[in-house]
Amino acid sequence: MTQTLYNAYLKLLRECIMLKSISTDPEFTAEMQKTADWFHHQFINNGFTSELVEGFGNPIVLASFIVNKQAPTILVYGHYDVQPAAKDDGWSIDPFHLTEHNGRLVGRGIVDNKGQVLIHTATIFHLIQTKSLTSNVIFMIEGNEETGSPLLESFVRAHASKLTSDYILISDGETIADYPVIEAGFRGVVNATITLRTLKTDVHSGLMGGVAPSAAHEGARLIATFHDAQNRVCVLGFYDHVVEPTVPQLKNNSAIPFSLDDYEKITGSKHVFSESKYDIYTQTGLRPALEVTGLFAGYTGVGYRNSIPGTCLIKLNARLVDGQKPEDLQKALERHVKKHLPSYVSYTIEFSESAPAVTIDTFDPIFGTISTILSTVSGKKVLYKYVGGSIPIVATFKEVLRKPVLSVPLANDDCNMHGADENFQTDYIKRGLDFSKHLFSTQIL
Repeated sequence: MTQTLYNAYLKLLRECIMLKSISTDPEFTAEMQKTADWFHHQFINNGFTSELVEGFGNPIVLASFIVNKQAPTILVYGHYDVQPAAKDDGWSIDPFHLTEHNGRLVGRGIVDNKGQVLIHTATIFHLIQTKSLTSNVIFMIEGNEETGSPLLESFVRAHASKLTSDYILISDGETIADYPVIEAGFRGVVNATITLRTLKTDVHSGLMGGVAPSAAHEGARLIATFHDAQNRVCVLGFYDHVVEPTVPQLKNNSAIPFSLDDYEKITGSKHVFSESKYDIYTQTGLRPALEVTGLFAGYTGVGYRNSIPGTCLIKLNARLVDGQKPEDLQKALERHVKKHLPSYVSYTIEFSESAPAVTIDTFDPIFGTISTILSTVSGKKVLYKYVGGSIPIVATFKEVLRKPVLSVPLANDDCNMHGADENFQTDYIKRGLDFSKHLFSTQIL
């Protein structure tokens, strides 16, 4: 990795981080367009053929550079949208102003995903300028990943001919304990919002306390039915058809280093829930989970309003593994909620993002090649990780494009993705640039 390449990366990154491409909030629609335009112009200025594809949510940037028609083609996937961020969310700096502190670059999107996709972008621009690029490249950079990419499958099916490639590269995750990682699978996802109503409006807790049913109380009782004391999910049918981890998977995961001190540093907790026979990486990567991710009822402002809440909103996030179908889990949740709410509580349950789990076939020879490059760059053995999170597009790529998906995360595992002070260690960035340069500049594919 040359200092010239690193400096070019930093220049791109500073400009990109400034763009508030928050896809979850319509207020930032103009910023989404500006960000897509920014990527589009970067590709045009570096000799790519580029277009902005409309009609599938926020604009999708589709750019290609052909070195040699006989050379292999790598499709690089990334996303330019980010999670919401504001200084008063706990950030130590302005989240949309790139800042370096103690060997880390800090800013919203620095890891998820602007900083990682720009590693490949900056590297390929550099290789084009030095006439060292050996692979044809297609970039597909979308703007709806943080909202579940609901129309992306339709885009891939409609534009499959423009995505023709030999391999698909994704860098959108974290490494483990300073070891390079190849991701071997992802859990699926189902999101649900349950809204309870017990009263037509909030009522005075002095006049009606002890008489009127509280939506907050009913919400708490419902939440208590989701798990037992060992944190096992109690929704009937939740574990039906779950595929148990294989012996090779268990052997792989048990060999991955785990430090309770590092876990405490990242989470702030010393306690680890886990089924007794599974290590933490099996529990988070190959076992299903159901989490309450939001709970809203009553007054939470300064002081006290002293009223009984008439409504309660509960947000749920389920993580699925092989064998589970999103539609089956949705039906199971509907049955569970209906069974455990009393007749005087009216409710609605709405489902949004959903996707099945996906396992990647890592036996293709290309994974050996990628592993060799990662080991050469890092000086350490490569770990294969089953990821607890979800990248729904991976399943679509496997089904529609039918090419190997190379999911190679580049970020430090304490990057605080989605949280305050999201950060990317500079030594990880430099290692990522080295990996990308090796991948795209040598005749290895």
